[in-house]
Amino acid sequence: MKKTKKLTALLTAACIGGTMILPVCAEPVIGGDINGDGNADVTDVVMLAAHVKSIKALDSEQLFAADINVDGEVDITDLMVLTAQVKNIRAEITDLDTILGMVTKFIDENELEAYAKIMYDDEIGRKVVYITIDNECIVSPVSPEREQRRGQAALNKMMDFVEKNNIDTYRLRYDLPE
Repeated sequence: MKKTKKLTALLTAACIGGTMILPVCAEPVIGGDINGDGNADVTDVVMLAAHVKSIKALDSEQLFAADINVDGEVDITDLMVLTAQVKNIRAEITDLDTILGMVTKFIDENELEAYAKIMYDDEIGRKVVYITIDNECIVSPVSPEREQRRGQAALNKMMDFVEKNNIDTYRLRYDLPE
């Protein structure tokens, strides 16, 4: 954390005093290493739990390390993932609102021609996050960039995202209309 404070001071000085060249050797932040000791461990879980329960707030550097699922918020989902990581197990994200939020953000950030919503699936008898991806035939030529945002390419990106983020696939349904 001392190096991070020095880097922050250098950046502040650069903003005040003009331009400067920063070294490229800054230490990487380990996701979940909230106390900056180089390991994500039980101490970090305790710090994150105290923050989530509003007992003791984390500072900005700690918040950056604590946002494990990189959704811009430090919350119970990050605590669940960190706890599973420390226990060396993979925790599945199963909460529909969390899944919907993550999927919607992914769709927006990747400009996919898709949308997601929570709806009841009669076939399985429960609510799921339903993802519809545009796959309609278009008569005019489509740019390669647009092609990557729709159809099978978009579905593949979405499925990779779901697997990478350990989202419970039984809580999802995909629709790729013909």
